[in-house]
Amino acid sequence: MKWWLKCMRNYVNFRGRARRREFWMFTLFNTLVYLLLLAVGLVLLGAVIYKSVAEGGDAAEHATAYTLAVAGSLLLVYGWMLATFLPGLAVRVRRLHDIGLSGKWLVGYYALYWVCFYWMSTSYMQFAEDGALEGLSGQQSAAAIWIVVRPMLLALALLSAAGIAAMCIGSEKGENRYGADPTAEVPAADAGDAECVTDRLT
Repeated sequence: MKWWLKCMRNYVNFRGRARRREFWMFTLFNTLVYLLLLAVGLVLLGAVIYKSVAEGGDAAEHATAYTLAVAGSLLLVYGWMLATFLPGLAVRVRRLHDIGLSGKWLVGYYALYWVCFYWMSTSYMQFAEDGALEGLSGQQSAAAIWIVVRPMLLALALLSAAGIAAMCIGSEKGENRYGADPTAEVPAADAGDAECVTDRLT
């Protein structure tokens, strides 16, 4: 929790360095919160569906209730995403600084991600508009779509793997051009604390 709070206090701090533990603890906490919010949304949607079925009523009213439940769930998730976007971006930049790389690498990384996603989406839309799926069974349609989007899905998977690998690289020893070694700033009292799994890769 203290690592997440540290990232939130450094809300828009794109200077300095962040060790692996800081990044991964922030990511873990955020992931757990996302899962919790999704669970709350599913429970809310389930309650609305149960109430609608139990009480009966007009189909339009049911549709409105479902829409509100889904919208409320998405509002929770996107609200949290918005609140943690800048801290998440900042800690990624500081993590790159920690391994001696400029935060500008993130611009190229996300640009490639967007290009792959856009290419995949437009390829699928063009494929569907050309009528290539007409007359095919469900299984044949799925196979055809898979052939079209497979190259870009593979590219996205490789980009994701590269991003994860970069975040797992150990800190540069000693001071670099972005600041002091954060692993050297750990108080002696914390020396016996349990290490993050990725911190054991050094």
